[in-house]
Amino acid sequence: AKSFIQYSDDQGLNWHNLEPALSGSVGYDLALCRDRLYSARHNGLWRLDLTTPTREPGREQPALGQNFPNPFSMSTQIPVALARPEWVELAIFDATGQLVQRLWKGELPAGTHQLPVHATDWPAGIYFYRLQTKAGTAVRQMIRQ
Repeated sequence: AKSFIQYSDDQGLNWHNLEPALSGSVGYDLALCRDRLYSARHNGLWRLDLTTPTREPGREQPALGQNFPNPFSMSTQIPVALARPEWVELAIFDATGQLVQRLWKGELPAGTHQLPVHATDWPAGIYFYRLQTKAGTAVRQMIRQ
């Protein structure tokens, strides 16, 4: 029977089965690569072949980035990253929660988007921008000088 735990004394050129299983061994570093767990130990490099996938199934969440520049005076950009085409709503609110501007409402293609904000008639202060998708909601803060 093949052991699930193997080790290497020569930087991974040759692998040996570990019998019996780990006992009292100290791991110095761990790395996960292609469904294998590697551990650097005092007596070599150890490898564990995982029997289950390492990634959780499910959707990649859309990412709402920090606007740039922040603080800003007249304009800024808000980054949004989507793993797939998705319906989104991106809106800006003042510190009291009042809607100031709806930047986008509808489908956006997959990829990274820089949505421009023009705030020439806004008073200075703290604002919040909210990204809503079918997967959830994310909120960030920005400051107009």
